[in-house]
Amino acid sequence: IYTPSYNNMIFHNNFMNNSWNNVPVRQAYDIPAFSNRWDYNGEGNSWSDYTGRDDNQDGIGDIPYSIMSEEETKVEDQYPLMGKFYCFKVSNNSVSIVSDTTIDRIDFRSHDTEGELVLNITKGTPNGFLRLRIPRALLDSLCQVEFSGETTSLSFHELSCSDQTFRCLYISYTSDGTGKHYL
Repeated sequence: IYTPSYNNMIFHNNFMNNSWNNVPVRQAYDIPAFSNRWDYNGEGNSWSDYTGRDDNQDGIGDIPYSIMSEEETKVEDQYPLMGKFYCFKVSNNSVSIVSDTTIDRIDFRSHDTEGELVLNITKGTPNGFLRLRIPRALLDSLCQVEFSGETTSLSFHELSCSDQTFRCLYISYTSDGTGKHYL
């Protein structure tokens, strides 16, 4: 984003390895006078050059991402994502995921009493995470995570952003073969 634009809310984007004539440049350009917001409702954007940490394991960086940092003015994404943002349409519902691993596709299998959400994941590294936001109307209890590699260690917790409408989960894993896990 380079051209001046005003009063925008910019979130759930993946800013990856931007360059100008093969020279690395800022991922985005903004100044405070434009009055843009780079996050919304506790979630921002994914930045390939973000180096912050996620000590509380919620998929959101603990340190804001600086878009512009000049002497007296700062423009920041207060809630940078720790991985790429994905959004899938599943049975007329939107399922959003933040992950440091590639998500190939999502399948939903409906059963008589409950549904099963299958995430097909291509691991990028042996360790990874998923931040899932699933409509409760689609899936309120059982969640199957299917990896392209065997998962030797898997843990998850429900995030405080869960509410009556959405179930929000943080899943971390170690993977090295093929496996399915139920949460």
